[in-house]
Amino acid sequence: MSQELEIEFKNLLSISEYNQFINYFNLEEKLPTKQKNIYFDTVCHELTNRVYALRARIKTDAIELTLKIPQTKGILEITDIISQAELGKLLNSNILPNGFVKSKLEEVKITSPLIHLATLVTYRREYKFDQFIIALDKSVYYDCTDYEIEVECENYQDGLNYFNQLLKQFSIPKRRTKPKILRAFEYKKRHKKNRIT
Repeated sequence: MSQELEIEFKNLLSISEYNQFINYFNLEEKLPTKQKNIYFDTVCHELTNRVYALRARIKTDAIELTLKIPQTKGILEITDIISQAELGKLLNSNILPNGFVKSKLEEVKITSPLIHLATLVTYRREYKFDQFIIALDKSVYYDCTDYEIEVECENYQDGLNYFNQLLKQFSIPKRRTKPKILRAFEYKKRHKKNRIT
């Protein structure tokens, strides 16, 4: 189990802005890391209503089950490493594996069965600079693709200053950027509604 405070700033990008950053950070030759993200909530959206997020992230070497809880500055991330079998039980039988994520959900009185909310695949390129990690993400969910820059940092104010400077340097406007879970879920909802009407 790991528990850490994540401080990050993010902004949606156009494809040309995304490519500008790829060139600026010399990431053209770096193969992106593929991350499959499976998001969960209860039928009544108890997690979303509290601005929590629950995600299983399938990486090449591990499956991470992460609960994200907003803090005054940053997001508390509680992560358990789970097996493929445990992920299967969560997806097919709504059985949450024992661990710190389950304990935290029980502590905050969320005990309703969890359902698969949405799926999103991210192709991530990272660049490390000083205390910052710059992540350039291409995310694919259903028939939608979007692009995003994230700046992860140790100090909130330093991160905010660097993030603002970076956007200003490239004349990129600040855009309201919802978490990936909400973008995928809202798109899925709209797409389903359009198919019915």
